[in-house]
Amino acid sequence: MKFEGIIVFGSDRDHHINKVVENIVPLGINVVVVDPFEAKGNYSLEIDTNGKVKFSLDGMEVGENFIIWTRLKVVPETPLCYEVEERALNVCHQEWIAFYTTISAIFPNRTLNDRNAVYMSRHKGYQQCIAASCGLKSPASLLTTSKFSILDMLDRHGKTIVKSNASGYGIPPSPESDDKTSRISNGRHMSTMRLDRETVANTDDKAINSCPIFVQEEIRKDYELRITIVGSEIFAHKIDSQKEEYTKLDWRLGSFHLEIEPVDLPREVRENLFKYMRKSGMFSGAIDMIVDESGAYWFLECNPEGQWAWLDIEREWVIAKAFSRQLISRYQETQPIVRANFLKSVSYSS
Repeated sequence: MKFEGIIVFGSDRDHHINKVVENIVPLGINVVVVDPFEAKGNYSLEIDTNGKVKFSLDGMEVGENFIIWTRLKVVPETPLCYEVEERALNVCHQEWIAFYTTISAIFPNRTLNDRNAVYMSRHKGYQQCIAASCGLKSPASLLTTSKFSILDMLDRHGKTIVKSNASGYGIPPSPESDDKTSRISNGRHMSTMRLDRETVANTDDKAINSCPIFVQEEIRKDYELRITIVGSEIFAHKIDSQKEEYTKLDWRLGSFHLEIEPVDLPREVRENLFKYMRKSGMFSGAIDMIVDESGAYWFLECNPEGQWAWLDIEREWVIAKAFSRQLISRYQETQPIVRANFLKSVSYSS
């Protein structure tokens, strides 16, 4: 007997996963959660001398009909982390990502999101090029190691911010970091900060030369949007980030204290966002946008593995139900005969 169904890389202690799985299992579809944090599963990918591949889960070979969904998020000091010595943490994370990446490369049409698409979509500069080609408006940006270029950007655009070009990978900060440093940078990710001409002018050239800096014009916000897209479904939430002084620049510094409400997007914005997802090869993602004081919509970034459960708790898990519907639909596409009764059974209302 071979396994056929949905394979999830992540942890059933992750609300994003357990709520989706809870909706799928009663419909008779097999779901296996490959949980690196439990360190008790037996997973194998065997490749013989002729390149023939055998993928097994706890001794059961994976058959022809399957899809893979990943939410392999590492959150230090929580259950979503490896139970290993600190010095082994990076190695464990690296090898699990390599294991999943290998599977994704061998079965590209079965993997949501495709690992290569995820890797490319972690970089804001690349995202902006894709967004512009899809009709989305983005702030002027600069990726540079040149003080002169940063000063020129400040002269041309006035208010300017600096942020990470690459999304964080979840590796913990240095234990020597104090609270302020940890808030600004967790070792792999930096919160948004405002630049001023005097600070840049007085910064040593070598400090700026040491690593590329992602600089962007600052948009005067009315409010911000967190938009979750999964397959053909979209959910937008308005974040009143300008209500509190400490969240005006980066709403993540106070996300649990801000007013957040579901909203509808203009048709053109919705269509362009779906174009972006198709062109970037993404099945799902969490998109951040700004609505400025004139009502214009600005694309900032898309996190392919972004959080959405915190938005869903008060809404009867409508996003989780959408993930269930979309995963079932993608799984059915792998089968010779589509069992449409499954989708009819999923009569979730949003």
